[in-house]
Amino acid sequence: MSIVLPPDSIHSILVAVIQRNIDPDEQLQYFSWLGFVLLGAVYTAFVFGGELSRDGPLIFSRQNARSVSEILLIHGTFLTILFCLLRFANLTVARLPYWMTDTFKAGRGTRASIAELIFVLACAAMFFVERRRLFVPSEADVSAPESESSQSSMTDEDD
Repeated sequence: MSIVLPPDSIHSILVAVIQRNIDPDEQLQYFSWLGFVLLGAVYTAFVFGGELSRDGPLIFSRQNARSVSEILLIHGTFLTILFCLLRFANLTVARLPYWMTDTFKAGRGTRASIAELIFVLACAAMFFVERRRLFVPSEADVSAPESESSQSSMTDEDD
């Protein structure tokens, strides 16, 4: 009588590592990090690409109340979430139903699946949330329009 273990149990993972003759302590060495690095670089380029515009930087300007270290910490947090999301997607794609992973023509020879579209939409949502979190107007910029509007209302009352 043999016991059948689920494919994602600890025992089956260890058997797979041992069969491939990979030391469990060095398992991440054989993991392909290139996709993660490329995705992180592209995501970072999208987030900070607007800083090179003709209008000048916004996130790294004095108008932002956040310091550079806070900005980098926020971006590092979102990159970590992105990498966890990618790792989760890699692990779960085999368990998704066929209709979610089956590709279809997305235009001009490009093929995509519903799972890929969901991942892209999640990345886009992360991008917009991160951009909103990175820029917080400084107190001097927020109070300046209020004082100007109060001065203009005072001059209107004098007339």
